[in-house]
Amino acid sequence: MPVYRPLGAEKLGANSDRKASLDWGPTLEGVAWPNDELRRLYGAYFAEMLHVADTLVRSFALALELREEALVPYFDDRSSSLRVIDYPAGAAGARAGAHRDYGCLTIIRSDASGLEVETRAGEWLSVEPPPGGLVVNIGDLMQRWTGDRWVSTLHRVVGLEGASPRRQSLVFFHNPRSDARIETLGGGTR
Repeated sequence: MPVYRPLGAEKLGANSDRKASLDWGPTLEGVAWPNDELRRLYGAYFAEMLHVADTLVRSFALALELREEALVPYFDDRSSSLRVIDYPAGAAGARAGAHRDYGCLTIIRSDASGLEVETRAGEWLSVEPPPGGLVVNIGDLMQRWTGDRWVSTLHRVVGLEGASPRRQSLVFFHNPRSDARIETLGGGTR
């Protein structure tokens, strides 16, 4: 079942976010879609992002000096979700307040600037979307798994100086099974 959140319904910072979104995932089933083509496209993109996320999770395990498959059992295809976000054109300022994602990783595809990440020094840096590419954020769960060696990314979406164009993003949240035990892996500091 897709879950629609209208403009201003979500509040990640002091003010309501200037965005609308549509969420979908395998656990959100049962409500009719606007049309079969939209459901098919969501399903195909979701399947592709599961493949990308699995590849990343395997690479993360190797980077942590674990077996390539070490993290795979924590995941299934029912805990992740896909969100389409529409940020309408408008003035400069916050479109989505500063926040960290709670899951393992987030994969973002966007057509416009506006995403910013905070450095350890507290400076905000713009993340330009690579043409046809993806941006990956580490979430709180991966920070926990790595014993704080990898840090969850504080990020926000802002409008640019002057009139900001419309920004659309496909955001895939890759999360472990609801019964997965979350503890530091492979000799972390926690």
